[in-house]
Amino acid sequence: MTSTPALEANLAPRPVASDWGVPLALYALAGFSAFLAEQAFAQYLQSQTGAPFAYLLGLALGAIAAAALLLQGRIRRPLRAFGIAQLAAGSLCIAFSYGFDWLPATFALLLVLTAAGFLGASFPLIVQASSKTRWTQAYAANLAGVLAASLAAPFLIMPAIGPRGALWVCFALGAGICGVAAVSSNSVTPAVPSAPSLAPEVRRLLAASFGSGAMVFALVVIWTHLIAVALGSSVYALWWMLAALSLGSFGGAWLAERTAMRWSTLFQCAALLLAAQLVLWDRAPLLLRFQDSFYLAELSKLGVAILLIGPPAALLGLIYPRLLAS
Repeated sequence: MTSTPALEANLAPRPVASDWGVPLALYALAGFSAFLAEQAFAQYLQSQTGAPFAYLLGLALGAIAAAALLLQGRIRRPLRAFGIAQLAAGSLCIAFSYGFDWLPATFALLLVLTAAGFLGASFPLIVQASSKTRWTQAYAANLAGVLAASLAAPFLIMPAIGPRGALWVCFALGAGICGVAAVSSNSVTPAVPSAPSLAPEVRRLLAASFGSGAMVFALVVIWTHLIAVALGSSVYALWWMLAALSLGSFGGAWLAERTAMRWSTLFQCAALLLAAQLVLWDRAPLLLRFQDSFYLAELSKLGVAILLIGPPAALLGLIYPRLLAS
């Protein structure tokens, strides 16, 4: 799929950072912080069914707002704005942790939504601070941070310092990211662009991206229930599902520039793998090993989760970076 000249001509010139590795490293840390904050919020709001919706809505609204401000030329230093957004999100995490006990549930959800909004602004700001060819690398770096958090949180962070401590980690990461971004921020001033005119092929790609996103989050809900039933309910069951999903998505981002698979073939292969899961989930308990050792048994469950969830997650994870590359 070739790029669309009509769209690219109307977008603001993207400054090429002198050291694009700095934005990628910062975005990886942002992915770690965002995942950790999401899980800490979930620990606090276990009885609030609207918590996941508030977090995801905040991510979407933040991304839309940042993209709109960039297209209007109102953000002249995107890397610095990215750092400020991370610091603001970390500060709201601390406010949430200390205000949760006395704040009404509605205000607690509002804090979650606002913090997620600042986190959601990260991607448009990072891709504007990097060259266009680094978009997919930035996405992969963020998923690497998410994967690291999905493995570190259940074993190291949550048992040692709990959800409030995890939110303090998010604040520390936000402050550190803000400091580095302020020092590394470029001085390129984007031109004010006109509103882009989307070609039909771009509209189709955006529709495919929307559909794949809705499919992935629907699958997350299904997999969350299946993993507890098929692999046994344990304190790590949800983490293994998230780790398998993150690993599969990271694999898809890594493959995005290394495969020329057609869009129709991509969706068909993903559908076949999901259909195969209908049979494999019933046989998942037969693959479990080391039942006499708790940690080896849990690692066995992680391996089975990766085997079941990783391949379809990788194919679905190809869609978003392929859209960026197009």
